[in-house]
Amino acid sequence: MRAVPGGRAGRFIADLAFTDGSITMTSNSANFTLADVGAVIRGAHSAIVDNTYIVAVANATTVTVSTPAVAESGTTTATVTGDMFYGAAFYGAIDPGTNIYYCVANDGSAVGNTPGLFAITPDGRLHLLKVLPAKFEGDLHIANGYGWYGQFKWPLLSA
Repeated sequence: MRAVPGGRAGRFIADLAFTDGSITMTSNSANFTLADVGAVIRGAHSAIVDNTYIVAVANATTVTVSTPAVAESGTTTATVTGDMFYGAAFYGAIDPGTNIYYCVANDGSAVGNTPGLFAITPDGRLHLLKVLPAKFEGDLHIANGYGWYGQFKWPLLSA
């Protein structure tokens, strides 16, 4: 993962506490703010359901979350996620001349665990253009009839 420039930062919490069936979580050290609304909470404790996120901040020590805890915790560690690009993200760009969306799936969508370069045409069809030998951090760019991603350059499709 890498941070989104200008995005909200994530942080580690060492003293998160919650009760089975509750949507309230507390921490004496978290210093929750309104900027945390929408942030996902990931924890080492299996009682925090995947994709649980903060829906409201009561004060610096208490938040309301989207999904009730499925077990009780004394205190546990957790991470409040910041704004991040994930390695499985689809880096993409739209060719304004054809409305074709080009994207790189860095999650192994192409072949097994190999990333791929795709085009999605305006009719909704997905086209695998190239199997890439490795995942790269970076953006996908379109200009002058070509697309670039990492060291790869390819001609854009016609409409």
